[in-house]
Amino acid sequence: MKSGTHCLHAVYAALLTALTLALVPLTAAAQQASTVLRLGTPSLSAQPGQTVTLAMRFNAVPMAENYYVFVHFVDQNGVQHSTLNADHLPPVGTSQWSGAIAYNVSRTLPSNLAAGTYSVRVGLYSMAAPNNRIPLTPGSGVTADGEGRYIVGTLTVTGGTPTSGGPVGQDASAYVRTFSEEFDSGFNTSRWNDHIWYGSSDPVINYKVSNGSLKIWPAAGFVNRTLDTDGKFSQTYGYFEMEAKLPVGRGVWPAFWLYAHPGDDRPEIDIMEAYPGGGPNSGWGDENLHPVNYGITLHKANADYSYHETPYTATLRNFAPYGNGVDLSAAFHTYAVKWEPSGITFYFDGQQLGPKYLDTDRYYNRPMYILLDLWFGSASGSPDGSTPTGEGNSFEVRYVRAWQFKTLQAQTVDYYGDSTVWGYKTHVGTRVAKPAPAAFAEALPQVQVRNEGVSGSTACGLLQGTDGVHPAWSTQMANSNATVVILNHAINDQWTYDLATYKSCLTGLAQGAKSRGKKVIFETPNPTRDSGGGLETYVAAMKEVAAQQQLPVIDQYQYLLNYLNGRSPYDICPDGLHPTDEVYVMKGRYAADVFKTLP
Repeated sequence: MKSGTHCLHAVYAALLTALTLALVPLTAAAQQASTVLRLGTPSLSAQPGQTVTLAMRFNAVPMAENYYVFVHFVDQNGVQHSTLNADHLPPVGTSQWSGAIAYNVSRTLPSNLAAGTYSVRVGLYSMAAPNNRIPLTPGSGVTADGEGRYIVGTLTVTGGTPTSGGPVGQDASAYVRTFSEEFDSGFNTSRWNDHIWYGSSDPVINYKVSNGSLKIWPAAGFVNRTLDTDGKFSQTYGYFEMEAKLPVGRGVWPAFWLYAHPGDDRPEIDIMEAYPGGGPNSGWGDENLHPVNYGITLHKANADYSYHETPYTATLRNFAPYGNGVDLSAAFHTYAVKWEPSGITFYFDGQQLGPKYLDTDRYYNRPMYILLDLWFGSASGSPDGSTPTGEGNSFEVRYVRAWQFKTLQAQTVDYYGDSTVWGYKTHVGTRVAKPAPAAFAEALPQVQVRNEGVSGSTACGLLQGTDGVHPAWSTQMANSNATVVILNHAINDQWTYDLATYKSCLTGLAQGAKSRGKKVIFETPNPTRDSGGGLETYVAAMKEVAAQQQLPVIDQYQYLLNYLNGRSPYDICPDGLHPTDEVYVMKGRYAADVFKTLP
């Protein structure tokens, strides 16, 4: 018995040693929990109907599996508001994430959300066991709430209406809401058609509105579905935005776009088109056929598409910091376009994607309507048995909104300058058909514009009344009923006056107009043959005086340098000074774009 007992003890000792050794790496792994950090902007504020962007941040170590991130909003009474939940997969799976992880998640606040302060609580959970929350290490300023959640910031909701907010990342004061589909009261047939304009409605219903969102999903037979506002809402220019989460799988092809079919023209602005079925080799999808990229494209075409060109095309991954792609099926994102008379700019989650496309021939100048598609094919390939069908794999849209640039009160603008304002035709000397002030007026039909440009004039000549057309500035301002004065003088001044005199004359013009209650705007000149020589100095002097007098500046000089992108000024001013007809129009439209944003 004793020898047997001794052997038994030896076995127990061996087992205990083995278990201890086995537990060492598990304990070490448990100590390697990822750290959750405060939001990039920990104190958020918004009104009902507005969209808030949460800047999520972690110090990550690889974990056992790919967990979901949950985001909860808890009010001051400790009540979690489930309609605000923003659960998602992070852009890098938690089994692989490592180091600093930062990304944005957007959430649109319900229109009936009560005012107050909400704590933002985040954490991880496994889809295999959704009720099991994964422990994290709270970073500086982060508090664990004892329920597996970590308080990373606050959201203060103030009173307001759903229409009070502007586009994500834009100055709301520059816009007025013209279309607001929040998908909170069923499918609205007074706003939406359920088929494209040249087709008919498919009897297979693969869309619905529920729980505050629109869902369009792949159904048996993979019928194409278009929902659009053709004949119900259209608009020329403005800002158009959608918040959505995209479907996955071979063949799926979601899209958000603007279109028109007047006469023989087919203008088209593709704000978002995704093709996840192309897989990783295509650059559109990942190995699981999740969308990690999308396209933005402008089209010009005639009715039968015998003429068709794409003057601009790009993808999300062309732009930093999205070069490695973003899983667009894991969370909601905003997709938007800012459409102005001078050109078109695209946005993702409120961030501008590349420079503005300049619509120099003003092709995109007619009302266009909104389309939401889930089609199949193209670069996404043909759908097959692997393509997930049903509502669970939806193109899910939380809202579609449109804004127009805020209507300006009736104003009269006097536009002063030299021959580049008057409209001197390069190499000819006659007046162009549409000088910059005329293009400015065309883009702002509610504004009365007078072209006060005089060839050969200077700022000092205008101030002293020696430009051959106007009396002394004090008299001109006393007699003028203009509410706004735009001043563009520098090209001739650089040859005639030293910097101190030039700045003194600009100051006199600004103060004289302001003393008569007029709003004063400085406009820099277009680049000329003197760019790279003395003109920059006078442009800088104008900006210096504008800052001293607290005046806005329409910076044509920088705008056109950006357009030239290293090319010679002779490309836009063949005689070295005066723009081509097309560039005069560009200048006027750009000035209108800036003018619309001024308070």
